[in-house]
Amino acid sequence: MSRPGPGFPAITTDDGSTFLVVPAHTRLRWTEASAREAVAEVLGDLEARDALVRLAAGFGAPSGADDDEVLRCLVRALVDGALVAFEQPPPPPRGLPTVRQDPIAPPVRPTPTVTPAWVSFELLDHEGTPLGGRTLTFEHADRRLDSVTLDLLGRSPPIATTSAGGIHLEWPSILEAEPTREGPRAEGFVARADDLTIARRPVGSMRLGLNRHWRIVVAGPPRQPTTSFPSSVFASDSALPLHSVADLVTRAQETCDRDPRARVGVFAHSDMHGDAQSNKELADRRAEAVFALLTGDWSRFEQALAGASLPDDLAQAVLRALGCNPAAIDGEPGQQTALAVRGFRRAYNRDAWHADVRPRAYADLPDGDALDEPTRRALLDAYHAEYSGRLDPARFLGPRHAGCGEFNPRGSKNADNRRVTLVVYGDDAPAPLDFPCRKNDAGACKIGGGAGSKAHFTCKFYRDHVDETDVDHELTPFWDLVWLRTHTGKAHLSALTHLPDTNDATFVVSVAPGGGQPSDDSGMDGAPPDVGVVVAKLPGLIRRGVAYALWDAGSDYDPFDQRHWFRLPSEARAGAWLAPYMPPIFAIVSGTHWGISEGPGFDLPKVRFSQAPPGAVLALRASGRLVLVPGHESLPTAERARTTAVFAAGREVLLTKEDAHE
Repeated sequence: MSRPGPGFPAITTDDGSTFLVVPAHTRLRWTEASAREAVAEVLGDLEARDALVRLAAGFGAPSGADDDEVLRCLVRALVDGALVAFEQPPPPPRGLPTVRQDPIAPPVRPTPTVTPAWVSFELLDHEGTPLGGRTLTFEHADRRLDSVTLDLLGRSPPIATTSAGGIHLEWPSILEAEPTREGPRAEGFVARADDLTIARRPVGSMRLGLNRHWRIVVAGPPRQPTTSFPSSVFASDSALPLHSVADLVTRAQETCDRDPRARVGVFAHSDMHGDAQSNKELADRRAEAVFALLTGDWSRFEQALAGASLPDDLAQAVLRALGCNPAAIDGEPGQQTALAVRGFRRAYNRDAWHADVRPRAYADLPDGDALDEPTRRALLDAYHAEYSGRLDPARFLGPRHAGCGEFNPRGSKNADNRRVTLVVYGDDAPAPLDFPCRKNDAGACKIGGGAGSKAHFTCKFYRDHVDETDVDHELTPFWDLVWLRTHTGKAHLSALTHLPDTNDATFVVSVAPGGGQPSDDSGMDGAPPDVGVVVAKLPGLIRRGVAYALWDAGSDYDPFDQRHWFRLPSEARAGAWLAPYMPPIFAIVSGTHWGISEGPGFDLPKVRFSQAPPGAVLALRASGRLVLVPGHESLPTAERARTTAVFAAGREVLLTKEDAHE
């Protein structure tokens, strides 16, 4: 590499700039290999090294750069054309006369020839959406500052510069601020190897080399782990979370108990039926109701559901979730619903759901079986007390809870989108000001999508920050499987479930030697195991989170009479001491999900005595196992296992149909 010397005449312009005048044919063209070899040779010269370090600093080399960093910086500048080298002409031969300038003639100042250069760029987000309309500041290599405004496609005009070192773009502290409504997403956007990537919260500047167009892509934000709970968390057009919300409450509570630093948030969703604004308002109420359950805030829960009376079918579902079985969830309250209401009123008055949680919101209910408005309000009060958590509101981040309306669908089925998601934020969580969410304002949502159906248009903030995972496979599909003797004598079979409403459910009744419970039911996916002799297959329904069917066993077999549990329904009566123990059980199958019940019985905590027995209480499980309870005062906290009989020394068991509902 040649270094400037006395062989290059210097000229000075009126603005004080000094230029070396050299023949154009002496400009050298470089490959990476030749440039590396030449720069390395000069770096070995101690006299020249300091000059090269200063030169590299003008092209972005950091202060205190070592030889390797200086070498890489100068080689890149030579190959890009940002740094130009010229061959130095040989010195004139000795002995030749020196040409002297006439001291009288004025010196001639030729105008230097300056090669024009340019650079342009475009700014996109990580999905290819143009980030247009921004005004950015840049600095020329000679330290002059300038600015450029991007068009709606995020592109700059060509920027002319005479600085050999290119330009340095100066970034704002945050690049996330975007228009309320973004442009169409770039379908099929693919990152390129020559893209320049910058963080969403950039620091400093970026150098752009000359005579080319650059594509600058803003990296996506860190995505927060989010759990999506199953579709039937909400009924259509309702803000009341169904009982499957208990899984969300449990998971949130366990997460925060394990990690005192954990911060959470709630997003509620709607299906795409109706207009965007109505769906946003409904989703906001849903989010507030779930937040009120998580925090145990009754007044907020009541406010979220205000203005809408509890429909009959949801009232029946709430009764069933509280253990007061109304039989069919059909929106047509009849004799079974009346029995359930009577039992609920009595249990509500003795604080069955509030004793260890909070005081009741309402006074005692009169004895009766009408599903009137005071009873509906009391149902919601008991339901909130039964299913609420104890999270501190300070553990929630950002808006704490927000409704997304229809903007973040999980699928094409409406039932799949009536869901709630729980976010567990990490240290890289978005800042509170990053959330665009505003209550009851669908216009505040940053919506972007592509051509096609309404389902393509989704919230950009949610898309960028939420890594949504469906936990359906981790949940027990059916629980609280119970038998109920109806007033007609038939057996009503039911279970609670997180599955959406469907007619695709089958109940299989069997008699099972030894109780019939499978040794391993951890999967509950696929076909249920064979646990006994099948005696009936019944069509079932799933409504509002309750699966149910009706079985008529005939006049010769009573599934609620333990004396009949030693034979098949089709057999004649057998001697109890000679036949195997075969209680009836039922399995529910819906799609690939299943669950298996125990025999008919009641929850041990529901047992009450007309007079308190003095000693221990012995209970017979439907499976045939015996359970010993130390005393009657321990019954309310005993295991919730199906019990067929209770024995206590010299005392009568008082268990009415209205209390047990089974």
